[in-house]
Amino acid sequence: MLLSSHELANRLSYFLTASMPDAELRAAADQGKLNEPEEIRRQTLRILTAEGTNLDDSFGQFVGQWLGTADWGRKIRPDLKINPWIEDHHISPMRDQPVRVFVEILQKNASLLELIDSDWTFLNQQLAEAYNFDRSTLPQKINRNFHHHLIRVPLTEDFRYRSGILGCGAVMGVTSYPHRTSPVLRGTWLLEKLLGVEMPPPPPEVPDLEASSNLKQPMTVRAQLELHRANSACASCHDRIDPIGFALENFDVIGRWREQDAGQNIDSSATMEDGTIISGLGGLKDHLLSNKENFIRHLTKKMLGYALARSLRPSDLCTLEEITNSVIENEYQSQELILGVVMSKPFTHKRNPNLE
Repeated sequence: MLLSSHELANRLSYFLTASMPDAELRAAADQGKLNEPEEIRRQTLRILTAEGTNLDDSFGQFVGQWLGTADWGRKIRPDLKINPWIEDHHISPMRDQPVRVFVEILQKNASLLELIDSDWTFLNQQLAEAYNFDRSTLPQKINRNFHHHLIRVPLTEDFRYRSGILGCGAVMGVTSYPHRTSPVLRGTWLLEKLLGVEMPPPPPEVPDLEASSNLKQPMTVRAQLELHRANSACASCHDRIDPIGFALENFDVIGRWREQDAGQNIDSSATMEDGTIISGLGGLKDHLLSNKENFIRHLTKKMLGYALARSLRPSDLCTLEEITNSVIENEYQSQELILGVVMSKPFTHKRNPNLE
């Protein structure tokens, strides 16, 4: 059954802004216009692009759940013995950075592929400090406005590693242990969060990394994992997970760029499970872009589930494919994802439990 115009106004507003409908949306509902697909489209685009509209609350929840970055600084914190200078005014903007990147892409109707790679990001004074970012590369006008608020900044090629989801410190933080990086956590995170690959849990009898490594002398995390993978029970999954994590090893536990681990130069090259050889972060981004359809399909799945406030059911799979195909056909424009969700039957209709 189709939602009433007022029910749809509420669902639309709480999905986009995590708040009640504004005056214009209420007026459209009063006039019964929201039963018309074109009016749903118009109102959605108006809310997404109107100056002063706050999308951070709703899409902040989405990004935090999708990427797991809501836990950064809360359930997961860096080891203060290693980084004693880290304070909440560094942690908070790290957590907000991927949200600002996502919202910016939506408001500008930019390509969703800019979540993987772009020539810009959001920074503030505290993030520049935490990331050891060279502010002299920024235009003078941006530098003058560089204070506590996150602002969009262009990135030179030397700092392009800061772009997209993978350039966010909160992502690197929640995929590390407090005292060291973890190629395993990072590889598993990327497969599950960005590509929708469900990885099995490790066998219960397999020892953890430290227990299976000889730590009498300093060793890189990569060298420890090479020993760990000698266990045949570990190798099958690690051959898929570890190369992704190796490509991200230049990021430390809070996302700062580094060239060495345990006093040795970092080897961020990797051979993927299918034999493809990649070189560091750039190669990993190219690998993700070569799998962009899977990335978009999984992002669509997460967004549709978030909008419906439930897990997807078999009856939703056709809708998922329709929205995914529409986004791809429209050159990955971000607003096509939102329009596809809000104009879909699961969003505009009440659920019929007899069809599940």
